[in-house]
Parts: sequence; C-alpha cells; structure tokens
Amino acid sequence: MILSGIYGETNAKEKCSGRDYDTDKAGGPIQNLDWRTANIDQAGVDTHTATLEDYKINEQNEPLYTPETIKAAEEQAKREEL
Repeated sequence: MILSGIYGETNAKEKCSGRDYDTDKAGGPIQNLDWRTANIDQAGVDTHTATLEDYKINEQNEPLYTPETIKAAEEQAKREEL
C-alpha cells in the first residue's frame, strides 16, 4: 500500500515515532539491532575512520569524548562487570 502525505509517498509506519516513511528510499525496513551482537568488520572500521577524517577530528588535539562521557562509560563498564 502506498500513501501520500507530508513526507511524500510512504509504505510503512515507524513503530516508535508513528511517522510514515518509504522503506525503499530509507534503505529498507527498520531493523531491531543490538550493539552487543554486532559484528564489526574492516570495512566498518574504515568507514568510521573515514568519517572521523571527514570531520577533521584529531583526538590528539581535541578529544572526541568529554571527560564526563569517559567517566560515565567507565562507571557503566564497572556496573556491567558485576
């Protein structure tokens, strides 16, 4: 079924937001992914690295994460160890 609205032609509705979208234009239906089971290959690493380079991020001069973010991640890791 194709609907037409403020987002143009759509064929699906997003479960959480309720927004209509076109799965073909969005690259397919929304997937229920979990970072804990993700497999990262060299292509994914290269893509991430290229993105950092595109934004000219240099962690030696400007850290990507704030000290608060690093502390929160460390605390979360400790909680997960228990």
